[in-house]
Amino acid sequence: CHAEWREAVAAAAAWAIGELRSEGGSQQPETSLPPLKPQGEFRFAPASTAATMRLATEERYSAVADAAHGGDGTAQHTLGLLHYSGVGGAQRDERESAYWHAAAAVAGNVEALATLGGCVRR
Repeated sequence: CHAEWREAVAAAAAWAIGELRSEGGSQQPETSLPPLKPQGEFRFAPASTAATMRLATEERYSAVADAAHGGDGTAQHTLGLLHYSGVGGAQRDERESAYWHAAAAVAGNVEALATLGGCVRR
């Protein structure tokens, strides 16, 4: 992993900590924390047949790219995963993967932050 990935993780973590502190953080009970934004991966419509499923899997990048560029943290996390594996119409590119995971973390996607942290830890 590259040094700029570490910087992206540090910036995302600092942002997340700042967000929690600005809402009272650990000084208030957990129930007073703001709700988390949608977490995890983008939710694709279920495929009804094997052929539809194959087509849907091959076109995941194009199906989620607009939402990711629009700031959707789940879509950004999904692009990061697609680039890391080189599937769904995305080219395998670890640097692009890290970019999208960092963007998703900044958008509030904790799973993306954890994924990016795993990359930096290697």
